[in-house]
Amino acid sequence: MEKLSSEAIAVESRVQKDGQAVTSRGPGTTMEYSLVLVEQLYGKDKADEVAGPMVRGFSLSLFGGFTGKCG
Repeated sequence: MEKLSSEAIAVESRVQKDGQAVTSRGPGTTMEYSLVLVEQLYGKDKADEVAGPMVRGFSLSLFGGFTGKCG
């Protein structure tokens, strides 16, 4: 972490949105990451609809949404 610029803010979230940019921690976050992309492109209702068949009971709201910003 010492090599980050003074303007960078380290976050611990599995998926992070900053404006149009979306990033994640790695392969273990692919489901959340893909649903955030669907939400960003098509809206929360479509993301929740897509999430249903992927995992029973899964919803973006389980993760508190992904509306955070880096910086």
